Amino acid sequence: MNDVPVPLFTPPDILAPVPAGRMSLAPLPIRGNSSAELLSVAAIDRSGRFSVRRHVAALGWKPGFPLGFTVFPTAVLIRQTTLGRYRIDARGQLFLPSGARAFLGLSGGDQVVVVAMPDHGVLLVQPVNAVLSQIVEHCSLLCDSEPADTREAHADESVNSDCVPRTGSRHS
Repeated sequence: MNDVPVPLFTPPDILAPVPAGRMSLAPLPIRGNSSAELLSVAAIDRSGRFSVRRHVAALGWKPGFPLGFTVFPTAVLIRQTTLGRYRIDARGQLFLPSGARAFLGLSGGDQVVVVAMPDHGVLLVQPVNAVLSQIVEHCSLLCDSEPADTREAHADESVNSDCVPRTGSRHS
């Protein structure tokens, strides 16, 4: 018998891992003013109401129209419906139901980011801390994707290599 290992059962040669290069991060698209998105920050009062007057105008909604709510883990999408229980009042205020507030961890005095998206016919309501988390995460990805030689080249400028603005910089 032949005692030569069959290639099928021969363990493969172990290759040294190839170091992964930095992946470039695609920039967020910057939309022009072609559509009428409107973003603002509003404070929720103790009863769950907040002002959406400008947003309602941008969407073409009228006070009294019924609204439907779709609650997501970090946001609420609001649309006009035919059978909605909640409505925009005559003062341009919207009531965010207590279940939605509780799910998002909102209480009286908390701030929300409100975005009207007329192209989609929706109003987006998101807690400020959720939006801030997304911005910080994106900034961290930008900082991590910046080549080291670029960080060193900017070391004498207003931003240090940790993406933290320097105090007392010439741009302050």
